[in-house]
Amino acid sequence: MEIVESPRSSIAMTFYPRSPLLDTPLTPPEFKLSEVPAGTQDVLREAEHRARALGGGETLQVIATQVHATRRVLTKYRHITVVVDTEAKRRHTTSWTDGVQLIKSICEEILQKLRDPANARDDEWLSRRRQRLTRYLTQLLKATKDIIADKRREYEVLIRMYNERKNFVFANIRAMEVDYDALREMRHWCGVEAARRYVRQDYY
Repeated sequence: MEIVESPRSSIAMTFYPRSPLLDTPLTPPEFKLSEVPAGTQDVLREAEHRARALGGGETLQVIATQVHATRRVLTKYRHITVVVDTEAKRRHTTSWTDGVQLIKSICEEILQKLRDPANARDDEWLSRRRQRLTRYLTQLLKATKDIIADKRREYEVLIRMYNERKNFVFANIRAMEVDYDALREMRHWCGVEAARRYVRQDYY
C-alpha cells in the first residue's frame, strides 16, 4: 500500500510564517583583524621590496611607503577581535575587509607590471595606482580607527558589568553580615532569657 504525504497546508503557511528568529545566530560573530586573505602579507612584502629595489622615480618610493604602512597596520592590530553585534560594527569590519582586499589587488597589479624593470618608468600608470592605493589606505586606516573605538566601547561595557556585579556581591555580603550580627544578638538574648527562667524556676 503506497503512502502519499499530504502537501503542507496553505492555511498553515499563511498563518504560521517562518520566524526570522530561526535565521538569526544565537551568538553574534567575531571579527579578527588577524584573519586576512591568504597570501596578503606575502604580496604586500614582495610589492614593497620590488618598488624599493627598482628605485627610480618618486612615485615608486611613495608606493613602497604606502605598502609598508599597510603592512604595519596589519601587524600592529592583528590581536584585535570585535563582536559584530551592531550595524555600525558590520559597516566598519566590511570597510576594513574591502580595504585590505583592494590594496592586495593593487599590489598584485604592481607586481605584474614591474616584472619588466622597464615599466618602472611608466610614471602615468604608476601614478594612477598610487592614487588608488592612497584612497584604499585611507579607507583602511579609518576602518581600523573605528574598529578600535568599537573595541574600547566593548571593554567599557565589560568593566561596567563587572563593577555592577562586584557591587551586587558586596551588597549581599554586607546584608549577610548584618543578618549574622542580628542572629548572634538574638541568640545572646535568648540565652539570657533562658537563664532568667531557669533561675526563677529554682527560686520558686
